[in-house]
Amino acid sequence: MGICAVLFLLFSLRNILFFWPAFFVGGYTEEIGSYLFIGGFVLLYQATFFWVGYHLQETWHRRFLLIVSGLLIGTTILIKEPFILFTPVIMVWLLYLKRKDIGFWFVGLVCPWLLHLIVLLKNDSLQGYVQYLRFAFNYSNAEKSLLNAEKLKDVIQPFQFDSLPVVNVIQVFVFIGFCLLLLYRGFLKNSAVSKGAQVKKDYSFATLFFTHLFFLAGAKCFGILGNGGYLHYQIPEYLFSWLGLLLFLHCISLQLQSLNGSRKYEVGLIAIGSTVILFISNSTAMDSNKKREAKPPFFNV
Repeated sequence: MGICAVLFLLFSLRNILFFWPAFFVGGYTEEIGSYLFIGGFVLLYQATFFWVGYHLQETWHRRFLLIVSGLLIGTTILIKEPFILFTPVIMVWLLYLKRKDIGFWFVGLVCPWLLHLIVLLKNDSLQGYVQYLRFAFNYSNAEKSLLNAEKLKDVIQPFQFDSLPVVNVIQVFVFIGFCLLLLYRGFLKNSAVSKGAQVKKDYSFATLFFTHLFFLAGAKCFGILGNGGYLHYQIPEYLFSWLGLLLFLHCISLQLQSLNGSRKYEVGLIAIGSTVILFISNSTAMDSNKKREAKPPFFNV
């Protein structure tokens, strides 16, 4: 599995070299904001019931993770307001925390906002900031962009072929991989139940899969904002697609760790299956991109 991941990374780097200009056309807030938001999500995930080492965590450590997670996500929204489109997924993940721990995440979330408010009041800039937010909302053209039926259809698609080849490959690979992994786990569960074994319900893989899909939808909503096809507005989709790949590989790792000695053959099966999915995703994405009209990447939004 590690070899497959390395091969995938090497393949992706070949395409990344052609994409670096997107990070130098005013996309610093989109790039930095994506890193901070992803970091905040990962810390939140580690504090939930789904985390593999949850039972080993001390209370103070778990709450510290939540505070830092809230700080990162709150700071992200201050850096670039459209990242608020990703927060509905975060609200769902809060359901997997202990009730008395949820408040610590919100403490971290509001801290940068309160600090920002204090600075605005001290400099008598609150009214100017409100005017800026009004201008930013109008400039984003959010009502026409997010309420457009044709664009919303593209947003809810788990993958599409109007981005960079590496993004297309990742999205197809992760979607097919997650679907097959969930089907595989469902088959194992049904087999165990048919043999009379007690099977504990585990929705962690499905939750991570839907997290990937909703993050991807938020990134696509981000990308269609504005009055034109801004190259740097597509950076979140690029980076959150990579997050989806990491989540999928994380689930594969957890599945392999759960195998007992009599089922070690499944390691090879999963590795071979992942390689096949990778090459199918690669071929499908590349063929679709060759058929596209000769347009610059990311401007076809």
